[in-house]
Amino acid sequence: MELRHKFGLLALIYVVSLSANLILSAWCIVVYFRSAFQEYQATIVRQEDVEQLRTLLRRQESLFDESQSADQLAAAYGPLEADVTAAIGHMDLEMSEGPAAPLWQHIKALARRKHEATGARIAALTGQPPEGRPDATLSEPERRLFHELDAQLGQAGIRFSLQRHRRVDAAAATQQRVMTILTVSAVCGVVLCVIGLIFVRRWVLRPV
Repeated sequence: MELRHKFGLLALIYVVSLSANLILSAWCIVVYFRSAFQEYQATIVRQEDVEQLRTLLRRQESLFDESQSADQLAAAYGPLEADVTAAIGHMDLEMSEGPAAPLWQHIKALARRKHEATGARIAALTGQPPEGRPDATLSEPERRLFHELDAQLGQAGIRFSLQRHRRVDAAAATQQRVMTILTVSAVCGVVLCVIGLIFVRRWVLRPV
């Protein structure tokens, strides 16, 4: 093989190596942003779960203010309490490890206290004859449990929202840095390739 062809082959190998490096870097970027997007979506789902739980709790509290019999109250409250319990169980693992983890144990404790207090009130309502039943309206301590639970869940939702915004900002900053590095790398590679070809042509091919 002639010397000219050998150096042409070397130049081709260099160009292919540079292209492969850029392609691999681009693939790594895609993988990173796909992972970041999945985390972003998971944060949105957790925030929606928190809001759904708050909606269930508010619906529970409103039942005690509606004019209905004790049996109707118990019948309406039971399924909602089952939904609340299921929602807390569903959220337990992810909430225990996310940004709302410091609040979650307190939220679960409040939920247990609320469950016990409202369960006792409904039992008192349904266990008495109509003429001897106490008022269905929640007492101030019982209502405070609902409000405190709602406030703590609201704080958890805020933390998820802040986490989502931080991840968006971090992803945007990372994208900018990566694009700058790739651009500089590509330009440097092309410049070095051109300089190398010029030197090969002047110092090797022409003398030969």
